[in-house]
Amino acid sequence: MMHKMDDKDDFFGIHDATETPLPRHMEAAIILRSRTGKKYREASNKRSTVSDQRLVQRHSLDRSSNDSVEDSNEGTGCDGNDSDVNEENIRPLELLDLRIHKDIGLKKIWEEIQPVWKMNKEDLINVMANRIIYEDEELIAFDKPYQMHLANAPNNQAELLRILPQLSYRITPHVDCLRIIKSIGKSVTGVTLFAKNQNAQEKIKALYDNGLIEQCYRVITNMAPPHHKAAINIPLVKCRKKNNNYMMLPLSVNNDNKVTPFLEASTYYRVIKHDSKNHTSYMECIVNRDVPEQIRAHLGIGIACPIIGDIKYNFSRREAGRGIPPRLSDTALQDLNIAGNSFRRLPMYIHLKEVIIPLSKQSSQKIHICAPIPSFFTYTLNKLRLLKK
Repeated sequence: MMHKMDDKDDFFGIHDATETPLPRHMEAAIILRSRTGKKYREASNKRSTVSDQRLVQRHSLDRSSNDSVEDSNEGTGCDGNDSDVNEENIRPLELLDLRIHKDIGLKKIWEEIQPVWKMNKEDLINVMANRIIYEDEELIAFDKPYQMHLANAPNNQAELLRILPQLSYRITPHVDCLRIIKSIGKSVTGVTLFAKNQNAQEKIKALYDNGLIEQCYRVITNMAPPHHKAAINIPLVKCRKKNNNYMMLPLSVNNDNKVTPFLEASTYYRVIKHDSKNHTSYMECIVNRDVPEQIRAHLGIGIACPIIGDIKYNFSRREAGRGIPPRLSDTALQDLNIAGNSFRRLPMYIHLKEVIIPLSKQSSQKIHICAPIPSFFTYTLNKLRLLKK
């Protein structure tokens, strides 16, 4: 029987966030981008009166490869158009589609990712049973792989709650059912925490709610932040989109000079290493009381330093509202051995490396739960010259 989530399992804190429409200036930017794209396509169609069989074949191959990663990259936005970006529906890359030389670098990155989206239930149970990174009498933590949903995944994608009863029976046969304490998004890797009983769940969730648990993330970003280390204290507002999707945007004053209800959010970051040639950075981000997608919003929109592979929080003038991840520099593309639009099919580089839990509010003793950096992450760091020597 599948574990049912109750109010205590609102691990994303979404129910506590206030929903508001997108700001007008963002809608205007998206509409402008849509019109510009339409004019460009019309002009391109007029020039393409003569068809070449090789170009047709190449276009078909590129299109099938694009569709294997995301449902829709073009013409997406929040302005009420029919198409919209919903990253939870984006399908992972199928390596068999990479048959041309320019995608060799991309293929090598995806070969480093465990293909959980291809696995059956038994295989997924085996994978997660081998990914236990911490366990005591009350808690158990897993190193969540890339593209693993927690819940509500399509039938053809990996979901943790779908296998939780069988997984619990195998690894904790004396426990009725593991209880979610804190989860992370499908495209985020790293520490995923469960409790073995209700008392432990409530105790640890109270520590989270009071900002007493430190969460240390590692990210790879496009560009560098303005300072080597700093705190980003930008309140965020949950803006409603279509298909039950949402975005967290910086607080702003509306035309009536009224302040929209907001969520306080603080992200502390430090640059571990920056490469001035390819303009990429390896960063550590620390949060205590985080709101949904806080780090992605703070980096991508707050300081214009988006995470590589993030299609949702990339608001550069060129890609705003199109559901396209950060466009890398030519040097970065060469370093990764990818070309053209292949940067759109890169995975998102955000990893929850460590969770630090105090044994009590008064105690100085702490539990450190660590998840190793994924191999695709390390491979990319090495190619971008971001590993510290």
